Order: sequence, then C-alpha cells, then structure tokens
Amino acid sequence: LQCVSGTDELDATPFSMTKEGLVQLERGRFEKKDQKRVDDRRSWSLGFSNKSRLLLLNADKKEAEISLSKLKATLTEARESLNKIAEQAKLWERLNDYTWEQVNAPYWQKRLDEVQADLIKLEESGGNLELAMNRWEAAKTTLQEIVKNKEKLLIKKGFLEKDEDIACQQLEKYQQLAASGMTDEVRTRLKQRVGEVTLENAQRQVEFDKALDNELEKVRSLRSTAENTVNGIMGSFRGKEKWQPITVDWPTGLDGLPEYLDHYAYIETEGLPDLIDQFKERLNKHATQSLARIKTKLESEREDIIERIDTINRVLRRTEFKQGSHLKLGSKREKYPHVQDFEQKIRSALSQATSDDHERRFNLLAEVVEILEKASAPGTSSNMESLRLLDPRYQMSFYAEEVDSQTLDIRDVLESSSGKSGGEKESFAGTIVAASLAYVLTPDGYDKPIYCTVFLDEAFSNTAEAVSRRVLRVFKELHIHVNLITPYKNLNLARESSRSLLIAERDPELHESHLCEVTWEEIDRRIAEQKQSALLNEAESLGVDVVGLTEKKADSITDQDVVSNGS
Repeated sequence: LQCVSGTDELDATPFSMTKEGLVQLERGRFEKKDQKRVDDRRSWSLGFSNKSRLLLLNADKKEAEISLSKLKATLTEARESLNKIAEQAKLWERLNDYTWEQVNAPYWQKRLDEVQADLIKLEESGGNLELAMNRWEAAKTTLQEIVKNKEKLLIKKGFLEKDEDIACQQLEKYQQLAASGMTDEVRTRLKQRVGEVTLENAQRQVEFDKALDNELEKVRSLRSTAENTVNGIMGSFRGKEKWQPITVDWPTGLDGLPEYLDHYAYIETEGLPDLIDQFKERLNKHATQSLARIKTKLESEREDIIERIDTINRVLRRTEFKQGSHLKLGSKREKYPHVQDFEQKIRSALSQATSDDHERRFNLLAEVVEILEKASAPGTSSNMESLRLLDPRYQMSFYAEEVDSQTLDIRDVLESSSGKSGGEKESFAGTIVAASLAYVLTPDGYDKPIYCTVFLDEAFSNTAEAVSRRVLRVFKELHIHVNLITPYKNLNLARESSRSLLIAERDPELHESHLCEVTWEEIDRRIAEQKQSALLNEAESLGVDVVGLTEKKADSITDQDVVSNGS
C-alpha cells in the first residue's frame, strides 16, 4: 500500500492508505482499519520476507509465557489460601452447632465426681451392686412392656370408636330405609339372593352391594354389546341399495328396531321358504355344476397331455436316438399337498350334490371358491403354488426312456442330461426340443402340428454331424418345418435338410448387408468355378499350361489335363 497524506490523494491513488488507517484496495471501495496502530510493526507485511515480524511475535510470545507462569503461581497460592479459609469456616460452623450444656466442662466434671463418690459408697457399704443392676434392668424391661401394651390398647380403642361411629351411621341410614318399607316381591327376591339378615352377618352388606353392582355392570355391558350389534346389523341392512326402498321410512337407531323385527318375521315366515328354494336351485345349477366342469376340465387337460405325449412317442418310435434304440417320453403326477387338499375338497363338495344338508354343501363350496379366488387373484396368479393348482402341466413331471427298438426293453431312464457324455447330451437335448415344439404346436384335435415353421439359430454349430442329422430326422418325422440359420461350415448339413438356400452377405466397406436366394445346383456350379479358377491361378503361377478345362468340371481334373510348357 502507498501512504498518502489525505483523503483527496487517497481517492486518486489505488492501493493507498492514510495515517489514520483508511485503506483503498480498489477504486471506489474503502475500508477503515484503525484497530491497530500504524507504527505497530507486528501488523506490517513488507516485501517477501516475514522474519522481522516473526521476531517481534516470538518476543511477544515469550513475554506472554512468562506472564502466564507468574499468573499460574499466583493462582496456586490463592487456591491454597482459599482452602485454608474454607477449613477454618467449617470448624467455625461445627463450633456454632454446640450448645452450652455440651461444653459446660465444670458442670460435667462435678457430675462425674458425684457419680464416682456414690459408686464408692455402694461398694464400701457391702451391698450387692450386681444384684441391684439386675433388678434395675428387669424393672426397665417391665416398664417397656407396659408402655407397648398401653399403645396397643389405645390403638384398639381407636378402632372400636371408629367402628362405633360407622355402626351408628349405618343404623341411622337403615332406619331411614326401613321407614319407607318394601313390597313382598322385593322382600322375597332379596331373601332368595341374600338370605336371612342377622346381627352376625349384618356387616356383609358391603359384600352383597358389591356383588349386586358387579351383576348390574355385566347386564349393562351385555346390553351395550347387544345394542351395538343390533345397530350394526340394522346399519348394514339399511346400507344395501336393494333394501333402501323398504327402509327409507323406518326410524334410525333403536327406535326402528320394531320395524326390522317385523320385516325379519315376514322374511322368516313367508319369504324365506322361497329363498331356500332359490338357494337350492342356484347351488345345484350354478355352483355344483360349475365345480364339476372345473374338475372335468382339469382332468381332460391331463388326459390331453398324455394323448399328445402318446402321439409324439409314436413318432419317436420311428426315429433313432442311438444305434438300435429310440426315446419314449413318460409322465407322472407330482404329489403337492395343497393340490391334493384342493382336489379332496372338490370331491367332498361334489359328493354332497344329492345331500339335503344344504348348509354343509354351501360351506364346502365356499372353501373351494376361497381357494380359487386366492389362486386366480392378480397378485398371486403367477406364483408357482397357484400355477400348480390350476394348470395340470405344472402338476406333472416328465422323463424319457431309452427303449430297445427290437426287444422294447428299457435301456435307460433319463430325467435330465446330467452324467451323460457330450454327444449323448446333444442328442438327448435335440430330441427333447423337437418333442417339446411338436407338443406346443399341435392344436387340440390334431395329431401333428398345423403351424409348423420353426427357426433354429446356429443350433448345430458345435454338434457332431451324425447327431445333427439324427435330430433333424426327428424334426422331419414330427412334421416340423425347420429353417436353419447356420454358418457356412455347416453347409453340408443344410444340404441334407433344406430344399433352398438364402445366403446373407455383408459389404465391410459400405457396411451394407443383403440376402441372395440360390439353389443347390447354383451352389455346386459356383463351387466348381471357384475350384477351376483356383487351379488355373495355381497352374499359371507354376508356369503350367492347362488344356481342356473349359469343357470339364474342376473337380474331375486328372494328370492328363496338365501339360508342361516344355513338352
């Protein structure tokens, strides 16, 4: 900062300061820093070194430390003096608690001399001091017992006086009640409940009053519960739209109870028989028949699954799985507890179809409906428990048997591909995929797929050709139209299974792709041309003239067709 003499020069000079401490860091903004003296070098920042400022600050630090040590010593002395004064104050407080009788030393010295003189006289007179002390102790004990007995008698006296006051109050109360008298009916009921009242059991009135109050409280509670129940039933009845035309003019609350009771009596005597007939008809026509249809539907779906598997097995019998064997699919029902319980409830409900116990039939149907509602609810319909309950496919497990084609003996039972070699796994997986597709694509009432076009994307890229041919024969026998998406290396496999060919080509420079449909004859011709062109290029590179290749196929070239330049 540049030091200036006044404010006028301060306004015109950036980064300037007056001796009064007014600073301008940038034009138009001023700060007043007069907390420290201008000549105090401790707040100066000069040049690029702060050594002089550090020397001053370190000197101040040492002076402050010396002052601090002196102050600590002074504080310790002051605390010691304060502790001595506090101890003296405690002594003066204890001294202030003493009375004159406690510190009257001449009096207590005189009393001690008198007692000692009396003791000496008793010992010199020849009296039995120990006997006198025993008598004195016995008299003191007797006095204590008399005092205790007196206290007990006074307490007993107080209780008796209190009982007397209560008895007088009750006597006055009962005299007033007796003056009004009671009817013979009340007297008889009271006698039955309480019995004869005498002076010996008159104090049991409190117990009888408490018992009566408890019974009254129970009756009131039952009444309140009954009123709440009645109001709930009436409110529910009134809240239904189909009953509102009837209840619109009825009083609300308990005032309308007679109307509800009259309507209930009417329903019970006249309307209920008709409702019972309707209930029986609906129970037989709708609920029971619907339940029977559900049961029949589930059973028919299971039978349809078995029939489809039989159809597939007839095809698999004509295809070879291994040399001299074929696969046969089998199924079995799994025993899930909740499915068995559901089927048992259905059988129980249907067994009561001709029973006259309609209430039991309704309860059995209600249990089945509850299970169905839970299984078909949006939140639970997709879990495995619901699927196993309503879909027969999830109630069954499937396996495959390897059967000897000649003797029909079972060679092996395959529930999975674990433990098998690579070729066996591939053959088993391919056959199962074909059978699964045939099962899914075969509609009801047909013995083979109707929509039978499937695409296999590189399904046999890493599979042996023998296994691939065997699996493709299974697809063909199952009447499944196969479209193979396969690399160029599997072209021979495609030739045996496909009638036409689509080649996908990509131009890496233009990043474009296109499809080209060709026939197998065109493929053979192009392969022959490629062989011929390759052979000609190789012959030219070796300096050999080739004769007659234009009229022959490239793959039929012999040694006679190659002639040297020197011959």
